[in-house]
Parts: sequence; structure tokens; C-alpha cells
Amino acid sequence: VGGASAVRADKHGGRGGEGAGGRRAGRSGAEGREGFWCRDPRHPGGRIRRGGLEPRLGDAHREARVRTSGVEVRLEHLEPAVVQGDEDRIKELLLILVDNAMRYTPEGGRVTLWLKREPPWVTIGVEDTGIGIEPADLPHIFERFYRADKARSRDEGGAGLGLSIAHWIAEAHPGDIRVESTLGRGSTFSVRLPLADS
Repeated sequence: VGGASAVRADKHGGRGGEGAGGRRAGRSGAEGREGFWCRDPRHPGGRIRRGGLEPRLGDAHREARVRTSGVEVRLEHLEPAVVQGDEDRIKELLLILVDNAMRYTPEGGRVTLWLKREPPWVTIGVEDTGIGIEPADLPHIFERFYRADKARSRDEGGAGLGLSIAHWIAEAHPGDIRVESTLGRGSTFSVRLPLADS
């Protein structure tokens, strides 16, 4: 087994999205930590809100446990964090990463979700004990329609758009997404988003 490889995709490279801004939360951090998502006054007609990430990870965890077969999905080390953005898009981002991790993790493996504050950022992690990613594939996995070794997936469905969409959502908030992977041992996808309560 070779050493770990890593690749990063951020707002300074590749495709971009409309930034959601980095305005500080006008409500208390406690509200966000309880899952309260309030409308941003700068976007009165839009979907930009402030809220806590822990409930969104909890939602993704529950949905993954319903859908999984033979793969353990767990939550670990959730640090309270409030962000600003589109709540539905953030949920979509989480589900894409969890679904991708389960797809490339054999039965008996494990997928772990975690949340860590690193002001002025919060990092969302989705870590698996799956098959890993070939170093040659790493620079391309966020490209549209790219499928890394489809034959090794537990589920051959999908058009190869999921990670590209995740990349776009992360950039649009505005943050970044990166992956570290070791063949035969698994991968860790990390998403950094600006904290709204730092």
C-alpha cells in the first residue's frame, strides 16, 4: 500500500459559484447551535440563512443509516459551529459526500462524520475505511462526469456528477473541499466553510 495522496479544490482554482458572503451572525451562536436558521437581511428574497451545522450532520447521519447496508456510519467530535449559506445546499453537499463514502466502502467498513472549528473556518470531515483512490485519479475527481474505477464501486449507478456538485457548493459558500486518500485504507473528504460566529 502506498502513502497517502491529497488534492485540494478551492475558490482560487477550477469552476466557481456565486459567493454567499462571510457576514458575521447577527443572532446568537446558541440559536445556530440548536439548528435555528434565520434569514440573512442582506438577502431578503433569497435562501441565504445562518444556522448550526451539527443538526445538518445529524440529518445526514440518520439518512445514511437508513440507506446503508453492511457499512457502519457514525458521528464523532462535533464542535458547535454556525455558518451562513443555503441550508438545503449544505445538506445536499453532506449527503453527496456520505453517499460517495458508502459507495466505495466494502461491507464491514466504516464511515465517520466529524465537525471541527478552526477559526475563522469550520471543517466538515467525511472519512471512510474504503478502497481508497488511485493517485492518478485524485486531480480529476471533482471534474464533471469523471468516474474513478467504476468497477470497484459497490453501486454502479450515478453519472459522475456528485463530487462536482459538492465542489461547486463548497466554493459558493465560499469555502473549499479537499481529499486525502490511501489505496486499500480509505479516504477523507474535508470541507472548509467560513464561520459566521467567530
